[in-house]
Amino acid sequence: DLRRRMDFSLRGAFAQGTRAIRTHLDSIPPQDAISWPLFSEMRAEWAGRIDLQAASLAGCDTVLDPAFSTLADRVAAHRGTLGLFTFPMPDMTARLRHFFQLAADRGLHTDFHADETMDPGVNTMAQIAEAALATGFTGRIVAGHCCSLSTMPEAEALRTLDLCAKAGIGIVSLPMCNLYLQDRHSGRT
Repeated sequence: DLRRRMDFSLRGAFAQGTRAIRTHLDSIPPQDAISWPLFSEMRAEWAGRIDLQAASLAGCDTVLDPAFSTLADRVAAHRGTLGLFTFPMPDMTARLRHFFQLAADRGLHTDFHADETMDPGVNTMAQIAEAALATGFTGRIVAGHCCSLSTMPEAEALRTLDLCAKAGIGIVSLPMCNLYLQDRHSGRT
């Protein structure tokens, strides 16, 4: 079923002129053992037509589990990007530092689903930037969504953006999905 769905999506994207796609693969066991090998096969089949990239998608609550190290190995074996979905946790600093160490040890770039909420008190973006700076991480860092930046006090948002710039974090906004998912209100969105 996964191969069929991937192929359908790629054929549709190619017909519309798409030449590059980054996707996020659900990577909680046992799905990671299914999705990553298939992704590698599909990337080879579509080489020369669509440049395919994949980032793992797992929650920050799993990063200290031994299975996450196995996932990092799998991502490296399939030439992917180590990804993480962040949400507030009391030991987030330790989790992020461990995450960056796993990525650095394997020569991986990183990709975050960060702060996909309208809660102004959620700011894992600042924690990601601080952890990247503290660990000296030199790989690429991308963060998507980052919705809470739009709701927090301006001074905090600007401080966070300064930290992200200092850490070299690229931010990808996703207005189509996030205006709908996080901010749909009659007469306003």
